[in-house]
Amino acid sequence: ISITDTGIGMRQEEKRRAFDPFYSSRGPEREGLGLTLSQWIVRRHGGEIFIESERDRGTTVMLKLPVSKEEGFEDR
Repeated sequence: ISITDTGIGMRQEEKRRAFDPFYSSRGPEREGLGLTLSQWIVRRHGGEIFIESERDRGTTVMLKLPVSKEEGFEDR
């Protein structure tokens, strides 16, 4: 799964810290846990989350999740 925007992108420091709890490049009034919680949920399910970003070109967040091996899962 990938989500892409065409915003301003991230600098290297922002990309490096994007999953840190309460980190925000938007200032103290916009602190949150969005990417931190996303990373935690994805990892708990055996997946991975990646960020690709280029200044002035946008950002893509990619999720890789394993296929369920639970029987009958496809019927739900």
